[in-house]
Amino acid sequence: MFNLLIYMVYIMTTLIDSIYEKIHEEIIACHLCPGQKLHISQLAAHYEVGLSPVREALSRLLATELVTTISQKGFRVAAVSLADLQDIYQTRAHIEALALRLSIEQGNDEWEANIVASYHRLIKFESGHSIKKIEDYKEWETRHRAFNLALINACGLKHLLRIQSQLYQLTERYRRQWLMTGIKRIDGLPYAKEQKKMMDAALARDPTLATKLLHKHFEAATEVIASHFMKYHLFDNEE
Repeated sequence: MFNLLIYMVYIMTTLIDSIYEKIHEEIIACHLCPGQKLHISQLAAHYEVGLSPVREALSRLLATELVTTISQKGFRVAAVSLADLQDIYQTRAHIEALALRLSIEQGNDEWEANIVASYHRLIKFESGHSIKKIEDYKEWETRHRAFNLALINACGLKHLLRIQSQLYQLTERYRRQWLMTGIKRIDGLPYAKEQKKMMDAALARDPTLATKLLHKHFEAATEVIASHFMKYHLFDNEE
């Protein structure tokens, strides 16, 4: 009986994890649109599951800030706005600058090797591909994230990296919309070339230059994504 109970808990936990990932992906992909009300019964029917795992998955998504709730009125997809975009990227820039500085101070040979290897995988993909479909984007995102983490993961502060991970997911919702609609006709992706200077500064153990380049990179990203969202009227009405 006890083993059966453990098994049932395991099954429910696995189901909740699965629903969590599916809703998370649909929000990032904008299949569930900013500001959209999330009806538990509709989501349960869509995923062919009961109400409880959907409700629990949505409750967990509140912590990501991709889902919000308003005084007993249920769940909604978090809105997007210029102010939110700027806030997220500025906060992320300060968080990552600290993590990068600490990594430069503490990183060893393995840290350096991981940076070089992850950059090589990213530039190799960007040199030979353009983003024309979701599979292209996801492969690019995997390599982009690996390089991003390689630069900062020697900081030695797990809570700092946890906060950075949450901010990274929030920026992805903006970044994916820009990449999927804004550059899918461009052959090749030049973005890793721009980040090489940051990598070189990190490997040269120059935290002042590396963090300066990091801030510059995020400022440029904010500007180009904001321009794209305004061009296609993707921000909230007040924007």
